[in-house]
Amino acid sequence: MKKSLSKLPIITVAVFLALFSFKSHAQKAKFASSEIESLVNKMTETHGGLDRWKATASVQFNTNLVAVTGMFPEYNEEVCIDPVSRAAYLKFPGSTGRIAFDGTEAWSAGERKGLAAAPPRFTAWRNFYLLNIPFVIHDDGVYLSELSEAKLPGKSKAFKTIKMTFGEDTGDTPKDYYLLYIDPSTNALAALEYNMTFASMLPQGMESLPTSLLTFEEYTRVDNFQMPVHYKVFFKEGNQFIIEGKVSEWNFTAPFDATMMEKPADAQIDQSQPRKTD
Repeated sequence: MKKSLSKLPIITVAVFLALFSFKSHAQKAKFASSEIESLVNKMTETHGGLDRWKATASVQFNTNLVAVTGMFPEYNEEVCIDPVSRAAYLKFPGSTGRIAFDGTEAWSAGERKGLAAAPPRFTAWRNFYLLNIPFVIHDDGVYLSELSEAKLPGKSKAFKTIKMTFGEDTGDTPKDYYLLYIDPSTNALAALEYNMTFASMLPQGMESLPTSLLTFEEYTRVDNFQMPVHYKVFFKEGNQFIIEGKVSEWNFTAPFDATMMEKPADAQIDQSQPRKTD
């Protein structure tokens, strides 16, 4: 049964928490046509190039999020990820909380509140995946198909669209999908439509959260990479603006601190379930 968005306040929080569940990461995406492959490769090159991205010392950035509906308090995180192994550690400014994920086991330590209290297994790669789509789109198990055109709300121009889906054994949530909007004049990624199926993040009785639309409002160039610094998230139905995101401190040359992956004495292992069990 279809539910009104106005009756689902928890979903505003969960939609962001569940923006992007992680996937397998070897570079072996499959393309439905040579035209799709060419467009995706042009997009990736526009944002800096896959080989250069994989060769970086680490991918580091800070995220600030504000719920325009007031459904969660302002959220800040500091993220560091190895782009090849995908080992990740995050800190939450203003608290003692931190998390880490090595691809197999995720853990948390210290005090975490608000969005920071989401399952570490999910949170660790959430914004990394979101903000690095032009590169992770080449991961193993990714299928790219359905080349078309569509307009974004409030925009007169048509964008190229490509659907991004996953093999049934890919990552934690293979039923997720993304629809990429690519600017035909620049080959830059303009927006993402997506759903989310991470089981521990879903309200009871729901198989997926409502479809959302994320628009990249502003990019900056850092070490010849074109990276987002401002984005907005909307519920697709009704085009309801729900979250504003700012990204800063992009860094691709700072080393990955492996000592941050060592579990402290108070570490708690994440037991969240990404898939529903019958």
